[in-house]
Amino acid sequence: MVIPLFLIPAAVFFTFFYNLWAIVVSLVVCSYFALREKNIPDEAFYFIPVIFAGIFVSVLSKAQFDSFTFILQMMLYAVFFIIGLKISFSKNKSMLLVPLSGFLFLPFLSCSFFNYNPNIVSSYIALLILLLWMSGVQKSFKYALSFLGLYFIVVNGSYIALFSVFSGWIFTEKKKFLPFLILFSAAAVIFNLHSASERILWFYEAAKILFFKPFGAGFFSAKYYLAGKSFPATLFLHSFFAQYVAEGGLLCIIAAVIFLAHFWERIRRGPYAYAALSVLVLGALDLSYYYPAQGMTASLILGISAGASVDGKRVMTGIKLKLWRLLFACCLILSLVMFYNSRNFAVGNYFLFRGNPEKALQSYDKTFRFPKEPALSSARAAALSFIYDKNRKSEILEKSFALQNEAIIVKRADSPAFSDYLASRRTGDTGKLRNSCRRVLYINGIVELVKSEEKTPSQSPPWKGGEDSEE
Repeated sequence: MVIPLFLIPAAVFFTFFYNLWAIVVSLVVCSYFALREKNIPDEAFYFIPVIFAGIFVSVLSKAQFDSFTFILQMMLYAVFFIIGLKISFSKNKSMLLVPLSGFLFLPFLSCSFFNYNPNIVSSYIALLILLLWMSGVQKSFKYALSFLGLYFIVVNGSYIALFSVFSGWIFTEKKKFLPFLILFSAAAVIFNLHSASERILWFYEAAKILFFKPFGAGFFSAKYYLAGKSFPATLFLHSFFAQYVAEGGLLCIIAAVIFLAHFWERIRRGPYAYAALSVLVLGALDLSYYYPAQGMTASLILGISAGASVDGKRVMTGIKLKLWRLLFACCLILSLVMFYNSRNFAVGNYFLFRGNPEKALQSYDKTFRFPKEPALSSARAAALSFIYDKNRKSEILEKSFALQNEAIIVKRADSPAFSDYLASRRTGDTGKLRNSCRRVLYINGIVELVKSEEKTPSQSPPWKGGEDSEE
């Protein structure tokens, strides 16, 4: 049970990065505990319907690869929730020293060091501070480390992380300070009016996605719905809960509400309600939990908070325990399949952007067809379009069109990828077709490849096509 906890301080080195390999490594590290632990608290079973609801949505999603990536993260977070419950039941807080060793890396936890959005780094510090006050560390150390952590949050300029740390404490224990919290919030909004207005707009966009796909668009798929002219490179809604509601749909909302309703009364009666509330506030205001480091730490905090007032004698047995192990094993295998696909996709991109579409297709063809990935379909389409330019076989062009049509999830007039695709079908312009492919690759984070292609035109295929091509 201790070994998975080392993933939290290790986050400074690899799990800050939203990347599949970080999730796969984390699942492998947790696998022995998840598959061999016999005394898994029965209360943790409430997490399983949430995961199954997510799986249902992911299977139906047109962006399966993106959506199942989040399912793997949910499985990882379930493990840390269970560990939190077990720590709370055992009353042995010494194990929390392992994740709290993340404080040793405070000098590196600045957004300038990582070149990250300040909320990403600062939210990790905020969660460590909350975990610190749940531990058995002496108060003098708690105050000293909290002061250092808050100093780095202020240096990073993350008002959201600062608000989240204090909001739970004020709302649950020190309501007399509520006016100061309101004043701080007003000042933060005034000095960051652009960011605040954008967040309001993102909530509005989340409501539109939910209305458009009430039974779930699939996780991490908001980028396709936001990829219109007003959101040229926005991948997320910048609110974990807004994103979850918008992408998960009604089934996931119901499962999550049942989960929270079951535990909230227990959390409210326990001594750590302030920490749990701060975790929820951070999830409402920022997207931090889409990063494994923050999600694992938040789940650990919620597990400890929920277990503080729950009888821990009941454990999963029989069907429940087998179902949990089977679910984790399936997710572990799926993570390895997805990692294999992503590596072949990356190798194919290397060849594609260096003018060798034939080798690129060879790499793409090694991937499994499940889970489906729009970006991979676009890359295939682009490679085939280059091959068509060489041999002019109409069946190759038609296959390229079919793949790109499959890659475009949202087919509407304000979608640049779709408008370029329609123009290419009308005119037969492969440059326009590749421009459509490039846009899908771009919103999937394949940006550096495009930039490197621009720097070495003599070695790379000409992506631009048509008058309204734009970088």
